[in-house]
Amino acid sequence: MIRNGIFQKFFGDPSDALESGIGIELRPATLNLAREYLENAQPESAYRVVRTALTAMEEGGFAEDSAELLVGTGDIYLARGQVAMAQSLYTEAAALFPFHAPAYLGLAHAHQRAGAPDDAILEARRVLELDPGNHRARTLLDVLLEQR
Repeated sequence: MIRNGIFQKFFGDPSDALESGIGIELRPATLNLAREYLENAQPESAYRVVRTALTAMEEGGFAEDSAELLVGTGDIYLARGQVAMAQSLYTEAAALFPFHAPAYLGLAHAHQRAGAPDDAILEARRVLELDPGNHRARTLLDVLLEQR
Protein backbone atom coordinates (compact mmCIF):
# COMPACT_ATOMS: atom_id res chain seq x y z
CA MET A 1 0.00 0.00 0.00
CA ILE A 2 1.24 3.47 -0.84
CA ARG A 3 1.82 5.53 2.27
CA ASN A 4 1.97 9.27 2.57
CA GLY A 5 3.84 10.82 5.50
CA ILE A 6 1.37 13.62 6.13
CA PHE A 7 -1.60 11.29 5.80
CA GLN A 8 0.01 8.84 8.21
CA LYS A 9 0.88 11.57 10.69
CA PHE A 10 -2.66 12.91 10.96
CA PHE A 11 -4.84 9.93 10.14
CA GLY A 12 -2.73 6.81 10.62
CA ASP A 13 -2.98 3.79 8.38
CA PRO A 14 -6.27 3.98 6.44
CA SER A 15 -6.95 0.28 7.01
CA ASP A 16 -6.56 0.82 10.77
CA ALA A 17 -9.07 3.66 10.56
CA LEU A 18 -11.58 1.37 8.89
CA GLU A 19 -11.03 -1.46 11.36
CA SER A 20 -11.39 0.87 14.34
CA GLY A 21 -14.76 2.11 13.10
CA ILE A 22 -13.68 5.59 12.06
CA GLY A 23 -13.73 4.85 8.36
CA ILE A 24 -16.41 7.46 7.88
CA GLU A 25 -13.79 10.09 8.76
CA LEU A 26 -11.44 8.81 6.08
CA ARG A 27 -13.35 10.24 3.11
CA PRO A 28 -13.50 13.92 4.16
CA ALA A 29 -9.95 13.81 5.49
CA THR A 30 -8.73 12.33 2.22
CA LEU A 31 -10.61 14.90 0.14
CA ASN A 32 -9.25 17.77 2.20
CA LEU A 33 -5.70 16.51 1.90
CA ALA A 34 -6.06 15.85 -1.85
CA ARG A 35 -7.48 19.35 -2.35
CA GLU A 36 -4.56 20.83 -0.44
CA TYR A 37 -2.05 18.92 -2.56
CA LEU A 38 -3.73 20.09 -5.75
CA GLU A 39 -3.76 23.69 -4.55
CA ASN A 40 -0.02 23.35 -3.94
CA ALA A 41 0.65 21.94 -7.42
CA GLN A 42 1.31 18.41 -6.17
CA PRO A 43 -1.11 16.32 -8.27
CA GLU A 44 0.87 13.09 -7.84
CA SER A 45 0.60 13.36 -4.06
CA ALA A 46 -3.13 14.10 -4.31
CA TYR A 47 -3.64 11.03 -6.46
CA ARG A 48 -1.53 8.85 -4.15
CA VAL A 49 -3.45 9.81 -1.01
CA VAL A 50 -6.77 9.11 -2.72
CA ARG A 51 -5.55 5.73 -3.97
CA THR A 52 -4.31 4.86 -0.47
CA ALA A 53 -7.72 5.54 1.02
CA LEU A 54 -9.49 3.73 -1.82
CA THR A 55 -7.38 0.64 -1.30
CA ALA A 56 -8.26 0.57 2.38
CA MET A 57 -11.95 1.16 1.69
CA GLU A 58 -12.12 -1.51 -0.97
CA GLU A 59 -10.28 -4.01 1.21
CA GLY A 60 -12.80 -3.25 3.94
CA GLY A 61 -15.76 -3.80 1.62
CA PHE A 62 -16.87 -0.18 1.54
CA ALA A 63 -17.81 0.12 -2.15
CA GLU A 64 -20.26 2.98 -1.68
CA ASP A 65 -17.76 4.96 0.41
CA SER A 66 -15.16 4.34 -2.28
CA ALA A 67 -17.57 5.61 -4.94
CA GLU A 68 -18.27 8.72 -2.87
CA LEU A 69 -14.55 9.37 -2.48
CA LEU A 70 -14.05 8.99 -6.23
CA VAL A 71 -16.93 11.38 -6.96
CA GLY A 72 -15.64 13.91 -4.43
CA THR A 73 -12.18 13.74 -5.95
CA GLY A 74 -13.68 14.03 -9.44
CA ASP A 75 -15.51 17.17 -8.28
CA ILE A 76 -12.21 18.67 -7.13
CA TYR A 77 -10.54 17.93 -10.47
CA LEU A 78 -13.55 19.22 -12.44
CA ALA A 79 -13.54 22.47 -10.46
CA ARG A 80 -9.87 22.86 -11.37
CA GLY A 81 -10.65 22.36 -15.07
CA GLN A 82 -9.05 18.93 -15.29
CA VAL A 83 -12.00 17.39 -17.12
CA ALA A 84 -10.35 14.18 -18.37
CA MET A 85 -9.20 13.23 -14.87
CA ALA A 86 -12.64 14.02 -13.47
CA GLN A 87 -14.30 11.86 -16.15
CA SER A 88 -11.99 9.00 -15.29
CA LEU A 89 -12.80 9.20 -11.58
CA TYR A 90 -16.56 9.45 -12.16
CA THR A 91 -16.41 6.48 -14.54
CA GLU A 92 -14.50 4.45 -11.96
CA ALA A 93 -17.08 5.35 -9.30
CA ALA A 94 -19.93 4.25 -11.58
CA ALA A 95 -18.17 0.96 -12.33
CA LEU A 96 -17.52 0.32 -8.64
CA PHE A 97 -21.05 1.17 -7.48
CA PRO A 98 -23.39 1.20 -10.52
CA PHE A 99 -26.40 2.62 -8.67
CA HIS A 100 -24.55 5.67 -7.33
CA ALA A 101 -26.38 8.57 -9.00
CA PRO A 102 -23.73 11.20 -8.06
CA ALA A 103 -21.19 9.37 -10.24
CA TYR A 104 -23.42 9.81 -13.28
CA LEU A 105 -24.21 13.41 -12.38
CA GLY A 106 -20.47 14.10 -12.24
CA LEU A 107 -20.08 12.45 -15.62
CA ALA A 108 -22.89 14.58 -17.02
CA HIS A 109 -21.19 17.77 -15.85
CA ALA A 110 -17.80 16.59 -17.11
CA HIS A 111 -19.23 15.74 -20.53
CA GLN A 112 -20.88 19.16 -20.66
CA ARG A 113 -17.54 20.83 -19.86
CA ALA A 114 -15.82 18.66 -22.48
CA GLY A 115 -18.26 19.84 -25.15
CA ALA A 116 -20.08 16.51 -25.45
CA PRO A 117 -23.72 17.49 -24.86
CA ASP A 118 -25.19 14.21 -26.13
CA ASP A 119 -23.13 12.25 -23.60
CA ALA A 120 -24.07 14.75 -20.89
CA ILE A 121 -27.77 14.30 -21.72
CA LEU A 122 -27.40 10.52 -21.55
CA GLU A 123 -25.79 10.68 -18.11
CA ALA A 124 -28.28 13.23 -16.76
CA ARG A 125 -31.10 10.92 -17.84
CA ARG A 126 -29.37 8.02 -16.13
CA VAL A 127 -29.26 10.03 -12.89
CA LEU A 128 -32.99 10.66 -13.16
CA GLU A 129 -33.63 6.95 -13.69
CA LEU A 130 -31.76 6.22 -10.46
CA ASP A 131 -33.01 9.25 -8.56
CA PRO A 132 -36.15 10.75 -10.14
CA GLY A 133 -36.21 13.64 -7.68
CA ASN A 134 -32.67 14.81 -8.38
CA HIS A 135 -33.15 18.52 -9.04
CA ARG A 136 -29.55 19.10 -10.12
CA ALA A 137 -29.87 16.46 -12.84
CA ARG A 138 -33.27 17.79 -13.92
CA THR A 139 -31.90 21.35 -14.16
CA LEU A 140 -28.83 20.22 -16.09
CA LEU A 141 -30.92 18.14 -18.46
CA ASP A 142 -33.28 21.07 -19.10
CA VAL A 143 -30.33 23.36 -19.87
CA LEU A 144 -28.73 20.79 -22.17
CA LEU A 145 -31.94 20.14 -24.06
CA GLU A 146 -32.59 23.87 -24.43
CA GLN A 147 -29.11 24.36 -25.91
CA ARG A 148 -29.65 21.71 -28.57
